[in-house]
Amino acid sequence: MPKEKQPLRFKLEKYRFFSAYEKSISTEKRFLISQHVCTSKHKQNITRKNKFKQQFFTDAVANNSQSSTFSKELCEAMISADIPLWKLNHFPFKQFMEKHSGKRISVESTLRKNYLSVIYENCLASIREYINDGPICITIDETTDSKKLQILKTGAFAV
Repeated sequence: MPKEKQPLRFKLEKYRFFSAYEKSISTEKRFLISQHVCTSKHKQNITRKNKFKQQFFTDAVANNSQSSTFSKELCEAMISADIPLWKLNHFPFKQFMEKHSGKRISVESTLRKNYLSVIYENCLASIREYINDGPICITIDETTDSKKLQILKTGAFAV
């Protein structure tokens, strides 16, 4: 006996939109999923998932503002003293800083990624505030050093 053609309405009723997973699933599967959602094992897994939520780096930095303030000030001090940030990778220096500051010293790349751009923007803002809309004078000087290399020195001053 040949199969009867089922009307389109029957085919559509077989699939429903399941809002919990935002997918279209068959009614048989929906029944199984609905039963599973009501089980205690599923509820325990949901509470465990919410309880042990992974903390991302940006959240950790936001939560640890005192440490980030220290790291920002450390980065700013090293930059203003012309100390390269890679010096923080030198173990005895890092150990000395951690011992006497009582705080964990961030890795050079972390300081570079998170704080250097902020310090740069603050420096530019202070220069713009100082100059305001007044005139400036830019000087350029070319010289040769002891190794016979040419050096170009530039300077900008508010007039």
